Amino acid sequence: MRISARSIPATSLPPPVNIGFLPPEDGTGRGRGHMSYTINAKPNLSTGTQIRNVAQISFDLLPSIATNQKDPHNPAAGTDTNKECLNTIDAGAPTSAVTPLPAQTSQFEFAVSWTGQDDAGGSGVASFDIYVSTDHGLWTRWLSQTTNTSAVFAGEPSRRYAFCSLATDHMGNPESRALTEDAVTTVVAMPVLEVLWAFTPAAPVPGQPFTCTITVTNRGSLPARSVVFTNELPAGVNVLWVSFGRGTCAIEDGLIWWRIGDLAANSAAQLAVTMVSPTESFYAGRVFAGDSEGKTSASRLPVWRVGNPPLLLDVALVNGQVELSWPLTPESYVLEASESLGAGALWTSVVAGPTPVVGTEHRLALPPSDASRFFRLRRL
Repeated sequence: MRISARSIPATSLPPPVNIGFLPPEDGTGRGRGHMSYTINAKPNLSTGTQIRNVAQISFDLLPSIATNQKDPHNPAAGTDTNKECLNTIDAGAPTSAVTPLPAQTSQFEFAVSWTGQDDAGGSGVASFDIYVSTDHGLWTRWLSQTTNTSAVFAGEPSRRYAFCSLATDHMGNPESRALTEDAVTTVVAMPVLEVLWAFTPAAPVPGQPFTCTITVTNRGSLPARSVVFTNELPAGVNVLWVSFGRGTCAIEDGLIWWRIGDLAANSAAQLAVTMVSPTESFYAGRVFAGDSEGKTSASRLPVWRVGNPPLLLDVALVNGQVELSWPLTPESYVLEASESLGAGALWTSVVAGPTPVVGTEHRLALPPSDASRFFRLRRL
């Protein structure tokens, strides 16, 4: 490219005079110009191929200046690739798939997720089109040009849903494949019970009343018939009163029996138990909810503490094994061992993963050893 300037008589221009094709550059940018053009890349170039563009500029037949020169006045200083116009070919199409779903789900609304990737060296996935087919019917677009990788789908009972994804990369290359089933699930009409609880205050104080609010919810798509809830009362806690919004309730043999009755789909019932503990301690009270037809049930073991009781690690020799045990707590602890005590002691985890739970305590049996070993609980 050649840009030239032609001089014209100064008498024909009003003062001040700026002579040239471009005005002199004075820091305002008025002396700068640009040009643009369009080219086509050669066919069959592979993804990752780089096309670099460098222009040669000459003013008034002076020596050319390359646009990638480090110093426009000194070609011998070399070139800088960062000053080159770089285009990278993305010739491949992306691929994607919907993550497999369980064969059946009992919930009207369920999460659908998908993943995608571009070819090596490509521009990356820009968006997805997600399609759904109901009961083997025609494919319809559920989500268009979404940048998310998951969404919640609202279905209907006794319907079969199949999902498929098509990705598009940042260069506009679309995934090229037929719409096929990546993930399939069927919404099964059935009740699904869920049991949750919460304490008020969250940190109960010895001798002061606190309330445990229990919520039983039917998350399924059919009513749960004759639902019964039981709560095992831990020893050492005195129940002051029980309040509930529906059904009947009684305390028998250390259990709270709450007969809720029928629980419609997507409905909930609550029970509040107000109690007091005279001492600091850890407590666990198993809860269970189930319907009379045996279609569904839910159980949990809520664990809480009153005050700040010391956490005791018990060590005993049982049937030739070293048995370590400590109560369940709301917090998580890891069991560690060391061959010595003091500042330089090296403590390591005794087991990888969760410690076995027996009843309302953690319990672990280890083989005896002739070497001295010290154990401790470290709060996570």
